[in-house]
Amino acid sequence: IQFNFPHWVGKSNHRYNRKLLSDFFHSASDVLSEDGQLWVALSQAQGGAHAETLRGWRANSWKAQEYAAEAGFLLEDVQSYENVTELYQL
Repeated sequence: IQFNFPHWVGKSNHRYNRKLLSDFFHSASDVLSEDGQLWVALSQAQGGAHAETLRGWRANSWKAQEYAAEAGFLLEDVQSYENVTELYQL
């Protein structure tokens, strides 16, 4: 399952964006197969850390890792979006 650049409609509101991610992770956990993968692409700073170093965690992020963990997921890898696009080359 892949969710690219999710966001709440309208002006940026962390509370609504966090709820959107939380609801998505819980829904995905109900339908994802045991060997399935879940990918979420976020814009810079939304994930809370820099993809290259995982440093610079921001409390005002969308807390994707936290909500994913609450739904039973484990963060396995973080990549910049430029690296992820290689997956779509034919």
